[in-house]
Amino acid sequence: MNHFDVKAREWERRFFKRFASGTVETGLGRINLVESVSPKQVHFRTQHGKGSHGISRERVRAAIAFFLYRRTTMRKSLEQFNKFSSFLMGLLQIMFVEIAKIRITAKGLRLSLRGTRFTPAGFDRDVRGLELVRSWGQRGALQLLPFEGRQV
Repeated sequence: MNHFDVKAREWERRFFKRFASGTVETGLGRINLVESVSPKQVHFRTQHGKGSHGISRERVRAAIAFFLYRRTTMRKSLEQFNKFSSFLMGLLQIMFVEIAKIRITAKGLRLSLRGTRFTPAGFDRDVRGLELVRSWGQRGALQLLPFEGRQV
């Protein structure tokens, strides 16, 4: 198990301890009703559907690990975990409600973790460059230092 699998297990356990049943809103606003959460599966029903569907918690954990590793994911890329990718994206959105944001793009729905940063480099030598970085909302830039070690 790598770091992301361990974190995925922590997120999944923490979430399902306080979420046993309720509603999950998909990215486009449809409602899915979570009927029950067992140790092996999450059972849910769509708003207009009559039957119940299930997703194994292993697949949910794998989707969480994938999302934590990639930090951004499209709904289409969640189809590799389950065919109900819209429900899975809604579940991820509820799990990471404080640190993730869902966006509608031209290619589909995208869920992104906040905090992915662009670190500008090489702007430290120019005052106008630092002002530009500040205007972008960045708090700092990488400082390039001269190499003072021995050259072999």
